[in-house]
Amino acid sequence: MATLNCYLDVPGFLASQPALPLAGLLGGNSTLSQACAAGATSLTVVSAGGAAGTPGFQPGTACYLLDGPWSEVVQITAVNTTAGVLTLGANLTAGGGTTGAFYAHATGVSVSSGGTLGALGDTLLAASSWAEEYCQQGSPQDRGLFATVRTEKLIMPSTRAYIDRGYGLVLRPHWYPVTALSAVAIEYAPGAASTTFTPTMAEFDTSGMLIKVPRLAPVTGGYPSLGGFAIYNRGADAWASITYTAGFAPDAVPWRFRRAVSFAARELLAYAQNPTGAALVRQGDVQIMARLRGSGGKESSADTVFLTQAKAFLEPYRAFFA
Repeated sequence: MATLNCYLDVPGFLASQPALPLAGLLGGNSTLSQACAAGATSLTVVSAGGAAGTPGFQPGTACYLLDGPWSEVVQITAVNTTAGVLTLGANLTAGGGTTGAFYAHATGVSVSSGGTLGALGDTLLAASSWAEEYCQQGSPQDRGLFATVRTEKLIMPSTRAYIDRGYGLVLRPHWYPVTALSAVAIEYAPGAASTTFTPTMAEFDTSGMLIKVPRLAPVTGGYPSLGGFAIYNRGADAWASITYTAGFAPDAVPWRFRRAVSFAARELLAYAQNPTGAALVRQGDVQIMARLRGSGGKESSADTVFLTQAKAFLEPYRAFFA
């Protein structure tokens, strides 16, 4: 199943950008009126018809279920406008011949389809992916920022993991904010059995970027100790293995992160007016300057106003080092 993370759904985007022209980008736009189970081959929505000037949901088009870490795209095969029921065909993100919804979805989840000029749902997925890549948390295989349990092995000593002068273990995982540490161990020689430690003493800083285990109390394994706590050679090669929970709760994505995704989506939508990506567009008496010049180095000449704003909002979530 291809992972599709969406940090801002269609209603959220429309609420933040009420004046943005979206003609041709929305066919159907509704929400689930009933929850659906994983594997469901139909959805019941508040309205299967379209708003004024839009066709509504149509057979043969893609249906975008924007539901945080459970977002997916499914083909619509039939529409019952009266009952508000969409019959689903192939799941376009699950692969392997899967039919219907791959995930369960609760009442109120955003359901939309595209129009003649594209799909707003697809744009919001692309903007969410751009925000993840810009933040550079995690790994190239997983940039997701939704909360989940993760396991990492960190080289020691490094900026990611080291023993401090008080012989406490300091950790900076690849994902944050960290909310819980469930397991921690140190492998002090290649192939040697790891020494596991109790994670209950762990403390997290306010930003959720740093974990400190101030007293390394061994649970299993062994290493030179003093008063029941492990004493490590701070300069020796070692590897810290940790299991922890980090990321945004699906229903609590920070406002500034959602705002950044909104600006990134506006950047993508702006290409409809400016398909060449020109810095300056002039059509008759209308002139649009996409990039500001002479701003004293405060803005990159390669970034539009929208991307400049998006990057500013994302700074607190951007990784500082690899």
